[in-house]
Amino acid sequence: MAIDNYTSYLKHIRNLTSDVMQHNKAINQAGHGEESCDVNDEIHQEIVCTSQRTESESPNSFDLSLSHFALVFAHENDSGGIREIILEVDIHLKFESATTGKKLKAELSHLSILSQITHENLEHETTIPHFSSVRMKDFPSQLAFSEFQNSVECHAVSEGSSSRGPVPFHLSHQNQILKDLRASMSLERPADGSLHLCRCWFGIGSISGFDMTLSISEIQTILSMASSVSLLSLQNTRASERNHWSTSHNADNSLEAMIPDGAVVAIQDINQHMYFTVEGEENSFSIGGVIHYSLVGERALFRVKHLIQRRWKSTIMWFSLISLFAKNDMGVPLRLNSSPGSCFVDISCPNDGSCALWRVFPPEGGSYEGVTDWGEACNQPIKRSCCLVNKKNNCAIAFVDGAPEFVMKPGNPIKFKIFHDLSVGYDASDTVRYPRMAPQSRPQTDEESILLQGGKLPRIDINIEKITLHIVHELSDTKDLFPLICLFINNTQLIVQNLATKSRVIGTSTAGVQYYDALRNLWGELLHPVGICIFYRSNIQTTLPEYASHTVPAHFFCRAKELDISLSENSLDVLLFMIGKLNLSGPYMLQSSIILANCCKVENQSGLNLLFHFKKETATIPRKQSASISLRRHSDIRSEDSDAATSVSIQLADFGSFATSSIPLLLSQTQIAWRTRIRSAEGSRTFPGPMIVIKISRNAEVGLSVVVSPLIRIHNETGFPLELQFQRAEPQGDEVASVVLEPGDYIDDSMAMFDAINFSGGVKRALMSLSIGNFLLSFRPRMTEELKKFERSLSLEWSTYVKGGKAVRLSGIFEKLNYRVRKALFSKSDKCSFSTAHCILMSEGERVANMHFLIQTISRDIPVASPEKSAALLKKESLPVSLQEQKEIYLLPTVRMTNLLHSEIDVILSETDQLSTVGYDSIGKQATIAYGSTAVFYANPDVIYFTVTLTGSNSSSKLLNTGECVKKLLKKNRDVQHVDLNLDFDGGKFCATLRLYRGSTGMLEVVVFTSYSMKNNTDLEIYVLATKRWPLSRIELDNLKSHIPSELGLCLPPRTTRSWFLKPKSVQLKLLEDNTAEALLDLDSLSGLTEISFKKEEGSGVKSVTKLGMSIGPSGEFCVPSQMVTIVPRYVICNESEASITVRQCYFQDEMAGVISIGSKQRMPLQLKEGFSKTREFSVFEHFIRKHRSPSDNSLLYIQFETDEPGLGWSGPVCIASLGHFFLKFRKQTKEIGISDSKMTEFAAVHVVEESSTLILSFYKPPNISLPYRIENSLHNLSITYYQKGLLEPEVLGPGSNADYAWDDLTLPHRLVVRINGSLQLQEIKLDKVRAWKPFYKLGKQRALSTHLVLDKRPGDHAMEMEKVGYEIYAEGPTRVLRICEISNSFRGDNVLNLCAKVQVRVSQFAVHLLEHVKQEGDENELQDFTPFSVVKLGNLHMFMVSNNDQVYNQFTVQDVNFELKWNGAPFASMLRRHQLDYSGSSDSVLKIVFILLNSSSNLKQFRYSSIFLQPIDLNLDEETLMKIASFWRTSLSDSESQRFYFDHFEIHPIKIIANFIPGELNSSYSSTQEALRSLIHSVVKVPPIKNMVVELNGVLITHALITVRELFFKCAQHYSWYAMRAIYLAKGSPLLPPDFVSIFDDLASSSLDVFFDPSRGFANLPAFTSGTFKLISKCIKGEGFSGTKRYFGDLGKTLRSAGSNIAFAAVAEISDSVLKGAEANGFNGLVSGFHQGILKLAMEPSVLGTALMEGGPDRTILLDRSPGVDELYIEGYIQAMLDTVYRQEYLRVRVIDNQVILKNLPPNHTLICEIMDRVKEFLVSKALLKGDPSSMGLPLRRLRGESEWRIGPTVLTLCEHLFVSFAIRMLRKQANKFVIKIKWGKQSEVDSHKDAPAESNKMGQKLGFIRKWGIAKFVLSALLAYVDGRLCRSIPNPVARRVVSGFLLSYIDKDDDE
Repeated sequence: MAIDNYTSYLKHIRNLTSDVMQHNKAINQAGHGEESCDVNDEIHQEIVCTSQRTESESPNSFDLSLSHFALVFAHENDSGGIREIILEVDIHLKFESATTGKKLKAELSHLSILSQITHENLEHETTIPHFSSVRMKDFPSQLAFSEFQNSVECHAVSEGSSSRGPVPFHLSHQNQILKDLRASMSLERPADGSLHLCRCWFGIGSISGFDMTLSISEIQTILSMASSVSLLSLQNTRASERNHWSTSHNADNSLEAMIPDGAVVAIQDINQHMYFTVEGEENSFSIGGVIHYSLVGERALFRVKHLIQRRWKSTIMWFSLISLFAKNDMGVPLRLNSSPGSCFVDISCPNDGSCALWRVFPPEGGSYEGVTDWGEACNQPIKRSCCLVNKKNNCAIAFVDGAPEFVMKPGNPIKFKIFHDLSVGYDASDTVRYPRMAPQSRPQTDEESILLQGGKLPRIDINIEKITLHIVHELSDTKDLFPLICLFINNTQLIVQNLATKSRVIGTSTAGVQYYDALRNLWGELLHPVGICIFYRSNIQTTLPEYASHTVPAHFFCRAKELDISLSENSLDVLLFMIGKLNLSGPYMLQSSIILANCCKVENQSGLNLLFHFKKETATIPRKQSASISLRRHSDIRSEDSDAATSVSIQLADFGSFATSSIPLLLSQTQIAWRTRIRSAEGSRTFPGPMIVIKISRNAEVGLSVVVSPLIRIHNETGFPLELQFQRAEPQGDEVASVVLEPGDYIDDSMAMFDAINFSGGVKRALMSLSIGNFLLSFRPRMTEELKKFERSLSLEWSTYVKGGKAVRLSGIFEKLNYRVRKALFSKSDKCSFSTAHCILMSEGERVANMHFLIQTISRDIPVASPEKSAALLKKESLPVSLQEQKEIYLLPTVRMTNLLHSEIDVILSETDQLSTVGYDSIGKQATIAYGSTAVFYANPDVIYFTVTLTGSNSSSKLLNTGECVKKLLKKNRDVQHVDLNLDFDGGKFCATLRLYRGSTGMLEVVVFTSYSMKNNTDLEIYVLATKRWPLSRIELDNLKSHIPSELGLCLPPRTTRSWFLKPKSVQLKLLEDNTAEALLDLDSLSGLTEISFKKEEGSGVKSVTKLGMSIGPSGEFCVPSQMVTIVPRYVICNESEASITVRQCYFQDEMAGVISIGSKQRMPLQLKEGFSKTREFSVFEHFIRKHRSPSDNSLLYIQFETDEPGLGWSGPVCIASLGHFFLKFRKQTKEIGISDSKMTEFAAVHVVEESSTLILSFYKPPNISLPYRIENSLHNLSITYYQKGLLEPEVLGPGSNADYAWDDLTLPHRLVVRINGSLQLQEIKLDKVRAWKPFYKLGKQRALSTHLVLDKRPGDHAMEMEKVGYEIYAEGPTRVLRICEISNSFRGDNVLNLCAKVQVRVSQFAVHLLEHVKQEGDENELQDFTPFSVVKLGNLHMFMVSNNDQVYNQFTVQDVNFELKWNGAPFASMLRRHQLDYSGSSDSVLKIVFILLNSSSNLKQFRYSSIFLQPIDLNLDEETLMKIASFWRTSLSDSESQRFYFDHFEIHPIKIIANFIPGELNSSYSSTQEALRSLIHSVVKVPPIKNMVVELNGVLITHALITVRELFFKCAQHYSWYAMRAIYLAKGSPLLPPDFVSIFDDLASSSLDVFFDPSRGFANLPAFTSGTFKLISKCIKGEGFSGTKRYFGDLGKTLRSAGSNIAFAAVAEISDSVLKGAEANGFNGLVSGFHQGILKLAMEPSVLGTALMEGGPDRTILLDRSPGVDELYIEGYIQAMLDTVYRQEYLRVRVIDNQVILKNLPPNHTLICEIMDRVKEFLVSKALLKGDPSSMGLPLRRLRGESEWRIGPTVLTLCEHLFVSFAIRMLRKQANKFVIKIKWGKQSEVDSHKDAPAESNKMGQKLGFIRKWGIAKFVLSALLAYVDGRLCRSIPNPVARRVVSGFLLSYIDKDDDE
């Protein structure tokens, strides 16, 4: 409905525009206005069109006036109403044409935008209106869209159906979006002048009144309407062709081509988009900057003059830059130059001295990272840029803070804008001085050059006063508007330049953002005002050659100097609230009452009902209840004093007919007490009323809060029903009032005053004394069933009177422990005091015991207001001076004890060290407490003796006396928060801890706990033994079973929890069923999660492996150092299907080993087997980095499933340690024929999730989510066959069919082999790779077979050409679809959008100030200001986007990062910054993000390349700063499916962190989020103090991933959290590691690589190598890529570097040895031949390089004739020292074990190895450890000449071999020479026939150059030939043939000089 009306309006506007521009048609249509359907007839308006015609019938002028032009947009909202946006416009246009030019004046006198909502009115269904013919002009000017629609519908209804009538609507809400916008524009186009000037407009314009107010619902409506219109425009865009611009220009990067001699140029800094310009006048010139040269004219123009340096025959081209504007007094133009002692670029040099000479260098990084196929237009700016360097100071230039300065090379890239027509236009005589000026300048006319030469450029100046946008929220209950965000833009100046070939918009403004702080009722700064400069250029693409452009059609640049954002919790909540309401993200868990503040929380703390009156509304709030009441309106908020405008009144009423007088209040008040009167309902009687205390506050939790409380309140927290007695402080007679108070209840003075109405005399006076605070209080517990169980009757006496809770000094442990103030209740003005009282327990008139109670009194002074004063009067008066004390009295026990031991305890508290057995002494002092329970005691607070007994083992602790603690605490001067006492049981065999502290109520809190508790959540019975105890034998453990002695450890039955009472924290875990397997565990080193394994031999080389997961966390909610160690099964299989399943482990010879069955809806832990299993094949590179492989990378972790459904086989393997969602395929085993393949397969899903330290595999059949793949065969007559690569189980899919698909084997390559039936060729397809349509076979291969090869060509069938058959892969949600079709049927192909633009945004500094509330010493209710506690600074942000028709390149770089700490006492200056030791240069970016988005009209966003790179950083953490930051954490409540993205290549480079951490202390003011974070740090992860620790976080490379952003963030968080936990374990020196996993991304990506290499070691600085680091490793692992995840630990880059250095050393050492030997034998010729022999030796023995690569060097072992015995260490140390001194090999190590000497990591060189072995053997012989003559060991250990016998037989045979080899080599050489000579003569004849005779000098120079080059080439070729010879000889087994081949090849190397 709405879209049709949009189209109608667009049609009418198009007709109106056509009428205005075509005046003949306008007049004709004006004459026939009644017949045409024009906008004039539909909307009431007035059009005045007056024209004057010339003789040629063209109008000279016309006027157009539109008044009350209304345009209505409508949109139906979710509630069924219609949102209408009405635009009303008054506009006047005047056009004049004369001989001097043309003038156009446009004035927008009024523009308003109104938003309203109409709803269907269902109450007037009986009204039947009748309609008659009416004219459209009779409608009112502001016609609602609903009325217009109804009128149109009523005309269309026939007379027979008109009796039904229209559906009436009523207006429910209206909002003024824009009230009155005014604008004017005055343009002029001169008629004289050049042709270019006649086509340009000059003028000015202004806009005022731009003040908009948009609600969130209106923004959503506008966005919905815009999306509807964009869909229509997109459909038209798709049909249009691509817009190509000229790319045929071949760039020449030489200096003459970039800046010709004599050219006039403008010099631009590309990074800052600033042009050099001359500032000042006459002799005071300086160099500044301007955003575009057209703004200043010739001030920004310079002429280039080349200078050739003839001295020393230098080839460097220097040039000077001469200003066209700046001249000295003599009229000599000035040059750009450098000045001594100044870092700024100057213009003061009149000659071409060295300070005025410049040269250019190519810029660094001259290509887009990861992209190689950009168009010429996109690469042209990079190719034409350079770096400008001064000759004098050898420095480059760059704009810094708006001024050009000299900086270190390379500086910023510079681009020269050449004006060809200006090169000779300014001074024709200059052409003689510039002979190299290109005379072949463009013949076409440069429009801009001519306009610059004329002295002015056409421009339109537009001034905008102020732009204000208020974003408000529409309250659902009241339809009121509440402000959220205010965006303002001030001082906007726009310059518009419109030329024939291009248009520019240059603007400057100041922008800022504010948020509404509802708590303080003011606008707060969110974005501080910042100056913004923008530049936009659009080239008009044309086919005319003179206007052809080689640049990007559109270019946008934005620059801001400094963006300062102040972020507090309030502003963050407002932003997230708005984002959630707009459905951009979230919603988030926020305090909406803080944001909106329209609600007031009213809390009734009195014992009566509270009546709350507000604007004729009354709310009743019962006692002890609270309610939220809406108070504010939009008008109140906009007023200057909204609190004054909001007044309320309250009353207290009993449950009868009495109530207090009404109390008027202002919400601006803080805290005040009111004296009231009690009135009856009839108003006939009045009585003295209670004093009511009203507290009005604003806080960060509830916003505005009103608390009504009595003056005196007494709470019963004793646990007994109490009888209370009240009397006056000076009683007269029997003036006692009593009341019974139940546990947890309270009594207050307001209740007493209402009860006093029913009394008289002394009781009434006693009750009234309670209201003024002058009273005496006495109490006693009532007898309970517990006290009545004794044989003798008991009674409790009244306590002594307490005067209003008067303070009494406490003694003993109560006095020494610091009291923890109740943070939720107390303020700084509150005073807290304590006293004690006791009740005597009597039995038959005798005193048997005392019950002690603690009395806590909280008092505060409250100002008192007179009841006669009204709220209006109070506002004008000063604060009251009289004060009244408000009191809250709590009656409490003295001690409360909590048991955190996992066993029942019996506790006795006594006053002496003698335990009494009399039952009366135990009343209130003895209790049996179960785990997690709490008991209270009524003991004497002066002295307490504790006795704790473990009821299970009947073990009692020794007496603990608090008096001894008091003596220890007297020595400490500081406050003590708590005291820990050791509980020793059974003489110290067991121990626990007793912690004493003062709780929030002042009682003595006692907690009993152990440091660790063990929880067994498995089905196994586990021994936990102390390792320091004497270990039990296997027989003893079998005999004891679960009855293990407590002093040795404990036995954990399944599903039980036990406390660890032993002192040793190193434990040994054993399984009860197999106590031979054990695992050692240090409880103190356990952090977070880990896993342990138990292995059991089962025979035949098979072991049973039981893996258990362990986690640690806090034992409870109490802040005590007690932690729970939970043991769970590591792998659990959960069967969520309706049938039973069978599970087995893969790759075992015995397929039935470890088979388990799991019933429906059941779960079972998985036990693994280890033994003879399938071994994985590793490449050479994987063998090289085998030490980096993950230990979990084995075949233990793969299982298969089988269902109980008959005919289904086993599924493929699935990894139990891979997190994510995986799919299994089951094939039916049947012999039936004719069953389709789709019915032969069934699918199931396996979800692997991690819960704590358990991996749970949930099996679903059928799958509960969509399958990952679907195959569609869209061919009409052909079927296809497909199967997974590596398997031979094909499936057939018929024509026009589709089938779901999942991989048969997840461990095999994820590639599908497809064959079209009728063709013999196979095609491998990567199903994970989303791609557009691609032909099945390349055209080149196709033509090689047949020119017109067809598929399945049969008689009568339609032949299908192979080149038209292909496939495409697209995504539908989480499913990838493979569609095989012809190109004509490829309807899924993406339509390429026309997006050719370049966008740059630069911010010099981006700072985010994190704010916290200022801690003030005054009243807590005062408005608190904010102060920054940290500042996040990002320096030099650069966001760059360039797009062509295919893709969009996006780059985000940050040059510097610094997280500064600003709060007092911060231990670090910076929390996060770049690591200073690895700071390679100021121009390097610390953070670089690159992603390339493919331009596509499909719904799926495809990223071709994504990369995130971070330099090494310093991370300095302290707990207090983390707690401050934690308060900003907000939880997202969104559970909807977000949009999926496809990443063809996504990589996050490894992160190197140098970390420091300082733990902190507990703060009682922490919020729940901060408490959770602190518990995570100290109880779960247990982060130790860290200092300068290197943390290595592996990088991730993901390919072909189809994933949502939420899934990507979550998986990356899992990835980095695992490595963070690993770093914490390493920091603690623990041998444990977090529970390992195999993969995280396997379910959503084709492959992933998980490695670490140091990002600071140069890889990141190499151009085009950063993106290839991951690819290089992945290619080395497997040449054609890989599937799945590869994980490697440790610095892989360091291993590669060390391997490279070892290889280089081995190669150099071997070659150098051969060179030296050859030089000694035959001089220079021997040196060359020795080099060749060294190369040949490396080729013949590649094990030398292989050993150097794999291990860094070989090992050698020497067997001794006898063992050195006790001299082992001496022999080992001496040999090690000798080798270190002589050879200085860092990795060379010596070990002596028994009768062996092992030399490890020898250098990879045979000569050095032999020499080292000789020296070691010589020493061993000298020590008689080896047999030999010590005197002869100085000679080489090789056979001397003459030592072997001479034999004639072998000699003759050897001679014959030599003769045969020599003859064969000569014959081969002769034939080879003939062949080479023929080739040479043929080539020589061709060359001679075409060349001319050169000059003699050139011939000699060429000959010398040829000899020099040929010598070098010959040397290199001979080395390569020798290496090839060695490789060939290795593969020839016959020695004679090997000698022939080697001799033939070496004959080309070893030649005489004559040859």
